[in-house]
Amino acid sequence: MLAFEILQGIIGLLGTLLFVLIQGMVFAFAYLLIFVGGTGLGKNASARRKRGSWLLARFREREREREVRFADIIGLEEAKLELEQLVDILKRPAPYRAIGAETPRGVLLVGPPGTGKTMIARAIANEAGVPFFSLAAADFANMFLGVGSQRIRQIYRKARRHPRAIVFIDEIEVLAKARGTNLGTFEGDSNTLNAFLNELDGFEVNSSVITIGATNLEDQVDAAVMRPGRLDWQIYIGPPAEADREKLFRTYLALTQSSADPLAAAKLAVNFTPAEIRRAVNEAALLAVRAGHAQLDNADLAAAIDKVSATLERRSGTFVMSRSGDLSVRMGDVIGCDEAKGEVQEYIDFLRSPDRYRRIGAKVPRGFLFVGPPGTGKTLLAKAIANEAGVPFYSLSGADFTEVWVGLGAARVRQVYRQARKHKAAIVFIDEIDALAARRGLDMSGEADRTLNQFLVELDGFGRSNVLTIGATNRLDSLDPAVLRPGRLDRTVTVPLPDLDAREQLFAYYLRNVQAAPGIQCRQLARASWNLSGAEIAASVNEASFIALRDGHEQITQFDLNQGIERVAFGMNSRRKVNAEDRRLVAIHEAGHAVVEHHARPLRILHKLTIIPNLEGTAGYSWSVSDEEQLSFETRESIRAELQVLFGGRVAEELFYGTITTGAGADLQRAASLAHRYVWQLGMSDDFLADYDQVALEAASGRMISEQTKQRLDRAVEALLREAKEQTRSILQEHSEEHARLTAALLERESLYGDDILRVLRGEALEAAERSAFQDKGDG
Repeated sequence: MLAFEILQGIIGLLGTLLFVLIQGMVFAFAYLLIFVGGTGLGKNASARRKRGSWLLARFREREREREVRFADIIGLEEAKLELEQLVDILKRPAPYRAIGAETPRGVLLVGPPGTGKTMIARAIANEAGVPFFSLAAADFANMFLGVGSQRIRQIYRKARRHPRAIVFIDEIEVLAKARGTNLGTFEGDSNTLNAFLNELDGFEVNSSVITIGATNLEDQVDAAVMRPGRLDWQIYIGPPAEADREKLFRTYLALTQSSADPLAAAKLAVNFTPAEIRRAVNEAALLAVRAGHAQLDNADLAAAIDKVSATLERRSGTFVMSRSGDLSVRMGDVIGCDEAKGEVQEYIDFLRSPDRYRRIGAKVPRGFLFVGPPGTGKTLLAKAIANEAGVPFYSLSGADFTEVWVGLGAARVRQVYRQARKHKAAIVFIDEIDALAARRGLDMSGEADRTLNQFLVELDGFGRSNVLTIGATNRLDSLDPAVLRPGRLDRTVTVPLPDLDAREQLFAYYLRNVQAAPGIQCRQLARASWNLSGAEIAASVNEASFIALRDGHEQITQFDLNQGIERVAFGMNSRRKVNAEDRRLVAIHEAGHAVVEHHARPLRILHKLTIIPNLEGTAGYSWSVSDEEQLSFETRESIRAELQVLFGGRVAEELFYGTITTGAGADLQRAASLAHRYVWQLGMSDDFLADYDQVALEAASGRMISEQTKQRLDRAVEALLREAKEQTRSILQEHSEEHARLTAALLERESLYGDDILRVLRGEALEAAERSAFQDKGDG
């Protein structure tokens, strides 16, 4: 045993000597670069002189960093205020000892990389006027057994030679990795951690050495390090707020030739750290030189911010706010969900002044759930709430918490809420929350259930918490009921598809940002975009801009916008060639739909009729819209009329083509499904209304419906379909001339729109086809 300890000591001594030797060689090399290079000795003296000057400038910059004070650090006011007491303890320990207070042995600074943890630790030492021993935890990682623990003892031995001192350990999670989390952990790692814990404990109640650790992976730090009496102060060092980002941009831009606006840059660089802001300014300077600019401008800086944002990896240990550039969105920018905005206004008031609500005894719910189809603005509304209230916004996806590693999902939930609670008020937004809060018992491994249980614990919270949780989903039925109980996400806010007025407002909003021709009729666009979400309307305007450019337009026209809507709603047109006989068949089929639509549903507007196939497999289509928004109620007459329209293509083939084809297959399936719902679910059959209540009662009670009853229902469905088909035949026979004119016009033009369709039906002549060239080549 004694021999082993002697050998361990020799190995440790050799490792230390090797470390000192390498360090000495580095400084010697630097000396040669600066001073020998500066004298002009040897070849290429000028180049060496430049390299030496650069290195000397870096050394001077490092010296300035060593002299940093709290006043030199922009932002982090809460952290600096908390650390001022630590500075006072280092400056005046006697009053604290006299009153019997035990001075803290250590502080853990937690935050994303580049937020200034090292700088603020050095500022503490400078403010207190004490020696500062700075180390990286990687300095202790060594393959030789015992070397790491020996280095720990050496550094603390040096620190204790001073009346007061600070030992700073960066990336402390490498040194103090949670034990049992890594199967490949070397025995020496545990020995090093144990030595570190012994030094933290010390033998004095009031130690003269204060240890400061820094990490961005808080959950990887061993719990023993953070217990009381060790690193028992934990302070969050987060990304700067907008005002602080502006100051940082102003500071770094002052060192360059710049005309850029610091405030505009601060709004773009959402959640950038000081290090990332510095990098963005440097990138902007490089871009400006590359472009031949005399000074960097707003465009250079915006491009640099985008470049830095694109190269930053997602931080797995410390979750931060979303980097999306639309965090400046306000309630006025959210269109189409006025009821939902009114519902959440009280939450905004609460986040602005929570004390006013508490004084009156009001308990504002801890969270609420946005429910609605994709693209309706749920995420946008959540961001608007945060910006109106002026609170941090943590944007996450439910998939962020689903991991293959056991325990990581629950750990990430804790990290998010721990960080959010460091603020006076904050919003945690979880999109696609059904991935996190799905019904329990469906996961065989149990990991999803553990993650959900931790989420429920965080929702319940302890004591006062100004963290508001907002979830968003389009699958309400898949959520675990425990998430929706009172005290959790207990208020559900529906964010529906926009109605006619909202769609008109959305088109007007998005057209403000493009070059649109005068006289655009947003009302007509709103009618044409029935059942489209806000995101799809935005996509339609964007598609219209591409169509306009392809056609050589300098402005987006009404026709381009309708083409954009069609592209989003029906997909991209196909370029494949169609033979003459197939074109004639499709024209007869689609003209049949249009004629029946015109006479069976006169309140609907025929918007477009086309025989151009698309990539979805459709050979052509008839597109009609409603003049006004309608409620979801359907009458018997409207359902029967829809059945007639569905039969329009099939009956037209029989009457005017002489046979039937597979082209009407999808129409017949829809007609059969609608007729079945009409009879079985809605009880609207003429000869079966009296018995429908009894059938519904039998179905609700779980009893089997008799075969006789089923046969009666099926006969009612069959009779309804036969009746609809005969009525369709009567319409087409009566208006066969209209059908013939419409078929001929389709073969000539391939696509017909609104007013032109009505002119053909009335027998009026059409104007010259100005868009035929575009229609021939499709919108591919």
